[in-house]
Amino acid sequence: CEQVCTKNNIFDDGKVIVSKAESVQEVKDIAKEAAIIAELEERVTNWIKNISKILMESEQLRRENDSSGPQDELEYWKRRGAQFSQLLSYLQEREVQWTLYCLTVGCSRMIKNWKETDKKITFCYNEARDNAKFINAMEQCCHSLYLDDPVTMQDSILSLLQTVRLIYSVSQFYNNSERTS
Repeated sequence: CEQVCTKNNIFDDGKVIVSKAESVQEVKDIAKEAAIIAELEERVTNWIKNISKILMESEQLRRENDSSGPQDELEYWKRRGAQFSQLLSYLQEREVQWTLYCLTVGCSRMIKNWKETDKKITFCYNEARDNAKFINAMEQCCHSLYLDDPVTMQDSILSLLQTVRLIYSVSQFYNNSERTS
């Protein structure tokens, strides 16, 4: 997760356009200026492009080797969850929120595109969080598979199979062959 935290904030373009506004009325006044709306639309277009790259990267198939196990799967989903959690935290920054509000008040068509992108971010975050939770439960059953001899691990295998069945029946995201490895 340390790798995720060192990445740049994709929402920070170094410009302070609307967060200097002190009130909602000031943002509404800013939204009346066509030049500022155009600049904000360009900003949001860049956000959507950058987020689309992240979404494409996260949807690419992972390369796994023969020794991959639940720990590798857990690390993948934790890393992905941290990445989308960080995106969601950046979305709460004042400049981002005021930008989106200003475009909403200005009736920008860009808001429709943004809402679709925002839904994708939220979906990916929820998927990663859900999958990490289930893989963590499964990992607890797998410790003896790594450490014990075949005779000793018999109870762990039964527990693992019950956990996999539970995950398959309960998980919203981790219950089809496309999402599991």
